[in-house]
Amino acid sequence: LSDDIWTWFMLLDTEETGLVDIDAFVSGCMQLYGTARSMQMAKMSYENKLLRDAVSDMREEIGKEFATLKVKLDFHQEDF
Repeated sequence: LSDDIWTWFMLLDTEETGLVDIDAFVSGCMQLYGTARSMQMAKMSYENKLLRDAVSDMREEIGKEFATLKVKLDFHQEDF
């Protein structure tokens, strides 16, 4: 049950501020009204967002690493 409550809070805290205002609470309740499938779908949607954010962060970091590597390779090619 405590996992469900934490999941519910994370789903409602769409701005990731650690706070849920009354509008977000009511909107979340309205979206999840219905069967347990609604909660499962909302949880999967939230987890999908976290995964997309993590992949985006990794892509940025990899891009920075490649840029650094290119600069180093270009520098060393000048020596030859």
